[in-house]
Amino acid sequence: MRKRILLIAAPLVVVAIAASVAVAAPSDAEHSRGPRLDKLHAERPIAASDSSADFSVTDAGFQKAATDIQNLVKAVQAAEVNDYLRNIGAQVVGEYIASLQAAEAEAAAAAAAPRRYSSGWCAV
Repeated sequence: MRKRILLIAAPLVVVAIAASVAVAAPSDAEHSRGPRLDKLHAERPIAASDSSADFSVTDAGFQKAATDIQNLVKAVQAAEVNDYLRNIGAQVVGEYIASLQAAEAEAAAAAAAPRRYSSGWCAV
């Protein structure tokens, strides 16, 4: 069970790290400006304004990417659940067959064992 949780959690962590790095990485234009970013109202007026940002193309792309990732995770989880149930079913069937074979072996051993009568041993 611990491995299954790890198999589910590891890709999610990788995707979260990749998404945070992609969002947090500065572009080359911002990186070259250096100390002038201290005056946000001069360099980037939108950053200094109090107005809320409208829905943009990048937000739509992020929403689509997030939906795609969620669908992928759901599909992987569904496949893992199906595999797990299939393995459990095979294990139960195997245990049932083994118990039937053990019962047949006990019955054969009981039938082949000599029976004791009051006058002594007698093989039947």
